[in-house]
Amino acid sequence: MKPVDQQRDSLLATAEPNPRVAASVSETNGVLEELVRGAQREGGMGTDITPPEVITILNLAVCRPAARRDDPIITVVLDGLRSSAQAGTSR
Repeated sequence: MKPVDQQRDSLLATAEPNPRVAASVSETNGVLEELVRGAQREGGMGTDITPPEVITILNLAVCRPAARRDDPIITVVLDGLRSSAQAGTSR
């Protein structure tokens, strides 16, 4: 194991979770889940994926260094989340 990996693992093992951060993340995820459910009810987002899965995908694609609105990865991800009736339509 590289020294940097050992240092990272050591920091992660001793890091105390911040209850305020955890509460904020939980609240934000709850709001996002409601938005996803609403989009699915209205037909704008596919129903073949659960709200927690959508949040995970968005975290991976959007919340990463150097992510931009016009990033091809984000475009593909967002297009893939559309319902089949919405797929292929321009925004």
